[in-house]
Amino acid sequence: MFFGAFGKKRIPDQGSNNLTDTTDRASSRKAIEKVNGLLAPILEKSGLCLVNARFVNQGKRRVLEVTIHKSRDTVSLDDCEKVSRALDKQLDKLASSKEGPLMDGAFVLQVQSPGIDRRLKTQKELKVFVGENVEVQSKIPIDSLGAHFTGLLQEADDGMVTITDPVAVETQKKKKKGGKKKKKAEVLVLDPVTEITLEFNSLTFIKLAPTLKDDQELEEEEEVLN
Repeated sequence: MFFGAFGKKRIPDQGSNNLTDTTDRASSRKAIEKVNGLLAPILEKSGLCLVNARFVNQGKRRVLEVTIHKSRDTVSLDDCEKVSRALDKQLDKLASSKEGPLMDGAFVLQVQSPGIDRRLKTQKELKVFVGENVEVQSKIPIDSLGAHFTGLLQEADDGMVTITDPVAVETQKKKKKGGKKKKKAEVLVLDPVTEITLEFNSLTFIKLAPTLKDDQELEEEEEVLN
């Protein structure tokens, strides 16, 4: 399983680029729109989808950070490299056209996977990762599940999140001796279900969760190796 990035510098680095200026911000937004358009056919051809594209400052470097995803699979280094090369080729064509380069100044192109435990902060990201395993922390404990559980992200729409096959995450917390007694937390009581729909704003966080192979899968792999 791979979670990483493939980067390539475009144009010799000429120093720091400050993005705080209003003009620069507007220029960055237009550039990202162009990048999204260039990426669409590249990703579709490879069976990938775009999670996010943005400009970030890393020290004195300006970085065009492109995060890609492969539904129900992992993004490999080869995937990142192929997308990076294809996008770089399109950026070269853009620079030599009447439209001119994507942006003034130097920047580094970096194509990466979402990461094994990426937090999903927007509805757009939630939609991209529908069908993936997630870890959820709710602001209000949910019956036997508690406030911390994992499950399959089944649906994300209109500010609501649906999780199927939820399983409580067992956490052991040491009890502090003495001190004032805490008030009993509010609990949302539900009948035993295999599907839960919650408001996105009612969650402390929701993030990607690694998929652990079950015993049967491990046994089958051992048989193949032997």
